[in-house]
Amino acid sequence: MVTSVSALAYDCSPLSSWESTAVYNSGDRVQHNSKTYQANWWTKGNNPEQFSSAYQEWTLLGSCDGTEPPPAENKLPQVSLTSPVNGSDYIDGDSVLLRADASDEDGTISNVEFFVNNALVGSDTTAPYSLSWSAVVGTHSISARAIDDQGGSSRTSASVIDVTAVEQNQLPQVTLTSPANGAEYLPGEKVILTADASDSDGAISKVSFYAGASGKMVLLGEDNTEPYSLEW
Repeated sequence: MVTSVSALAYDCSPLSSWESTAVYNSGDRVQHNSKTYQANWWTKGNNPEQFSSAYQEWTLLGSCDGTEPPPAENKLPQVSLTSPVNGSDYIDGDSVLLRADASDEDGTISNVEFFVNNALVGSDTTAPYSLSWSAVVGTHSISARAIDDQGGSSRTSASVIDVTAVEQNQLPQVTLTSPANGAEYLPGEKVILTADASDSDGAISKVSFYAGASGKMVLLGEDNTEPYSLEW
C-alpha cells in the first residue's frame, strides 16, 4: 500500500516561535524550525517536532512558505481649496491668497502644489498650506494638489476668478458760476465766488479759488463742501 502525504504551506509571519517555558492551549498555533504546529490540548515544554505524532500534543500543519502579508494599499490624501472662493473678482496687480487644507489618513502630507490655469505657480510643505499670487488681467482657474509621503496625490476642483484692469481716474468737472465774466466791482466791494463741481468716478475733495493773470495765479481760498463758495 502506498500512502500519499501532502503538506500545506503556511504564512508563518504572524505566528510566534515555540518556547519551552510557554503554556499552550488547544488550537494555539506556533512556528518551529520553519514549520507550523497546532496544539491539540494543554501543553508545556513538549517540543512540537518530537510530539507531533498521532495522539500527541501537537499536530504538524505544514511548512512555512516564507511569504509576508502584502503591504496595505496607500490611501490618497484629502485636499480642499479654501481660497480664493469660486467667482471672486480681483483687480490687476492684487495679491491673491492661494490656500488649501490637506490631510492624510495613513501617513503625512509631503507638500501642497498650487496651479493657475493648470500651470504650477508654487508649493508649500507646511500647514497652513498657502502662497500669494500676483493677479493678472483675465479669467483664471485655480486649483491645488496634495502629495503624501508615499507619493499618492489628490487634486481639488477648480475655483474660477476674474481679474480686471485698473480703471484710469476720470478728472473732475468744475464750472465757475460767479462772478460772471466781465462783471465790474468797486474797490473794497465783496465778491462772492461760487463754483459747481462733480466727479464721475469718485468724489470732490475740495474746490480752490484763484485770482490773477495767467502764470501769476494767487490762491484766494478753498471750500470742501457744497455749495462751493468763497467771499473775497
